[in-house]
Amino acid sequence: MHKIFLTNNLTSSHPPKSGRATECLICRSGTYSQFPSESSRCEPCAAGSFSLSKQSSCDLCAPGTFSGNASGICHGCLPGSFSRGGGSSVCTACSPGSFSKARQSACTLCTAGRYLESSNSAACRKCEIGTYSNAQGLSTCSLCEHGTYSAVVETTSCTSCAVNYNTTGPAKTSADFCIPHCPAGTSGFNGVQPCR
Repeated sequence: MHKIFLTNNLTSSHPPKSGRATECLICRSGTYSQFPSESSRCEPCAAGSFSLSKQSSCDLCAPGTFSGNASGICHGCLPGSFSRGGGSSVCTACSPGSFSKARQSACTLCTAGRYLESSNSAACRKCEIGTYSNAQGLSTCSLCEHGTYSAVVETTSCTSCAVNYNTTGPAKTSADFCIPHCPAGTSGFNGVQPCR
């Protein structure tokens, strides 16, 4: 059976003599040596890079991935985070109003009709009925104003009540909340019926 001996991050096919390896030495993954014939030890790869075994240099992690010191592999950024350039040692959380899937080099803005309050998320949420968002990258949805309503989710605008109709408040969810104005000479809450 072929045995491998380890000394100072190096491997050898023969046992060391006097505590030192004397045969050809192989750097393990996560380490490297630029001068294999003269090396007595291997150097660890810096954070943001990696190496397989038997390498004379380390490679930078690709965008969307990261690594710590002496790593033999780059790890993908989790959903809701990103690493923009190569050689990242950490991933950055997406800001509110944006999201990312796993292993991404950038975050994507929420589309109009959607929102995202928190950072570090993998998907945006749909605006509920009675609310809307009319731009990209918003962290909240706005309430439909007086005299308007929204009966569907993920809308970018609210629908106005018919002429001479109004609502008793914001965030209404259907045309049923549009009430006739009070006739001249009478009054009611927000100018709509019931009048007195």
